[in-house]
Amino acid sequence: MKEKIKIIIILFCIFLSVPAISLAISEEELYIERVAERIEIDLEILEKLDKAVEEDDLEEFFLILSDKYSKFQESHNIYKNRPENLSEEVVKLVNKLEEGSRDIARGSDLLFSLSEDFSEQEFMQGWNLIISGLEKYAEAQEMAEELDKEYNSTRNIYLFGVIIGIGGFLLFFFLSLKKPVAVGLKLVRNGFGFIGLGFGITLAGYLWMSGGTYYILWGLPIYGGYLILKGISVYFEKEDKMEETQEIYGNKN
Repeated sequence: MKEKIKIIIILFCIFLSVPAISLAISEEELYIERVAERIEIDLEILEKLDKAVEEDDLEEFFLILSDKYSKFQESHNIYKNRPENLSEEVVKLVNKLEEGSRDIARGSDLLFSLSEDFSEQEFMQGWNLIISGLEKYAEAQEMAEELDKEYNSTRNIYLFGVIIGIGGFLLFFFLSLKKPVAVGLKLVRNGFGFIGLGFGITLAGYLWMSGGTYYILWGLPIYGGYLILKGISVYFEKEDKMEETQEIYGNKN
């Protein structure tokens, strides 16, 4: 009978977990991932252009620019055609990138329009616009890294719960083997197991359901916490009874 009650409680906790907190991996988060990829691509191209200018190899410079110009256009379209309802921080980031890509496009257009006998001043006018775009990209990259840290903090919370759950389960599993009266320790062990399971399923959903919905299974960790508290109570209760028994028998002897 007790086993059936336990199963019912566990199923009830799982049932509560699924509909209670359903979080869609936001369109904003997926958009930031795309933006971060574009930043890396654009910066790599800009570094090659900068190297060609430093080496005074204008032929290589124009070859790279003509070959990769479409990449800048793709990036500009991604920054311009952004999702609605972005957070203020993301809007600032994308605005900075859009400004940078606009400067790069304008600079590239100026350079492409140069005649064969262009002057250094004409070249530098276009190149300075590209440098301006590069500086804005560098600022945006720092902003993107800060946003990425915020998103990673969510994952780290779930991961921390998994580590605590597994670590606690293993610790009390081995402790329960050494104790003659291990009912309380087994309850604590099972409690940590449920915590690890709940956070583990949540973490798995968060990592693999990209673009979909993942569920925070809060019912299992709560039930695990209840078992831990109950196990501690049972353990000390058993210890007290054992001490009383030893005292009684000790006095009789």
